[in-house]
Amino acid sequence: MFTKIDEWHENRILHRARLQRFSSLPYCHLINDLPSTSELLPADRKIDGKPLLLAKASTQLWTLITTREVISSGENGLKTIALADIDRRIEFRDKEGGVARKDKAKSLMLGLEGVEIWTPSDEVMFAMANILKVFPLAGYEHE
Repeated sequence: MFTKIDEWHENRILHRARLQRFSSLPYCHLINDLPSTSELLPADRKIDGKPLLLAKASTQLWTLITTREVISSGENGLKTIALADIDRRIEFRDKEGGVARKDKAKSLMLGLEGVEIWTPSDEVMFAMANILKVFPLAGYEHE
């Protein structure tokens, strides 16, 4: 069921994606030009929320942002984090897994648990960080 929170998240994510020129980045798609997401997930895994943004290099390497969660498939398998669990905590990591400056980063970690999400390039990593850094949205996580 699409709720007011979903609507608010959709508006914020798409607004921030447009500011970041997300759809002009390599491998990136906005809601209007999303390829099918049915081939990405196992049959028993359903997407929570409305798919909005996709960065995809192949059926094994991709990250999907919905109105409720971030789902990513990378070298370490399938990872998921709810938007509310990001808790405005985004870290850039180097290839050894240590905290890195943005210009030296190789991966993006979200939330207290440090969920690693796949990105195809530095540009996309920075765009995703800027899109996701506002979550959770104050006052909109409970109806």
